[in-house]
Amino acid sequence: MSLAKIIEKFADARVLLVGDTIVDLYTYGTAIGLAAETPTITARQEKVQASLGGAALVCRNLLELGAAVRFVTLVGDDEAARHLRSLKHPKLALSALVAPDKPTTVKHRFWVDGYRNRPDSRRRRQRLRSPGRRRTPVRRRRLALACRCPRRRSRYNPVPRRSP
Repeated sequence: MSLAKIIEKFADARVLLVGDTIVDLYTYGTAIGLAAETPTITARQEKVQASLGGAALVCRNLLELGAAVRFVTLVGDDEAARHLRSLKHPKLALSALVAPDKPTTVKHRFWVDGYRNRPDSRRRRQRLRSPGRRRTPVRRRRLALACRCPRRRSRYNPVPRRSP
């Protein structure tokens, strides 16, 4: 069966989707300084974008394919859960169960001067500190070196320190 035929069958499909909604937050910023004592970048926040992930993304994809979706999800009683309101469609029946004791799952990523930095990633050698009042100019070469190499050795990062 061809891909086009499979996609056509979604127009008549009725789907019950039960899953966890994840709110993906993307914070974009500009580096304004480096900490000398720790491998930390200080950044000025420029904008924050939110999008839905997890089962909410699967729901959106099914709706785009033409399926009628009954979506049941568990969210917390917090600000992140309010992003679920953006998921609207005539073929969508949404049942968002609110649990006051459970926070909504949020995945937060930081992009500083084009470099991606996740706070939970051990592969990244720099951590992000935001939003500081200190506005110190940083030379681009020093920033580029800091984003590529660690300031000190650790068991997760055996690369030796480079001089700027």
